Amino acid sequence: MLGCALIDVMPSSWLLMCSSALALFLSLAKRRGDLARGLGSEQRPALRGYNVEFLNQAIAISAAMTLVAYALYCMEAEVLIHGREFAALPFVLFGVLDYLRVAYLRNSGGSPVDVILSSPALLISGIGWAVATLWSVGIF
Repeated sequence: MLGCALIDVMPSSWLLMCSSALALFLSLAKRRGDLARGLGSEQRPALRGYNVEFLNQAIAISAAMTLVAYALYCMEAEVLIHGREFAALPFVLFGVLDYLRVAYLRNSGGSPVDVILSSPALLISGIGWAVATLWSVGIF
């Protein structure tokens, strides 16, 4: 929002929804990681009222919301070159699914930064997303 205000443009509703859904996805995965590591509401009061089954479903829903919102943003974005608008979508899809895999199979998800830095696939996906995004806006 601040960036949009600084350059005097209206923010995309789909991009705002995507970033909100991504934040929800990461926070739910963090809570799931805390529960999987054996932390309880005694150590983290924020865990009160959560269980792993609920968090699994909520994470899946927020991941789907993130992907749909990003795809809709790509269709709407006026800065993307026609024919290149979905270039970054496969990297986003792979990144979200790989984050889910890491969170579920390794019972990880504590710190999103630690999860990303510990997964070569997520790092490569992030680099691929950056390159595809730059290509889709015509940087190269």
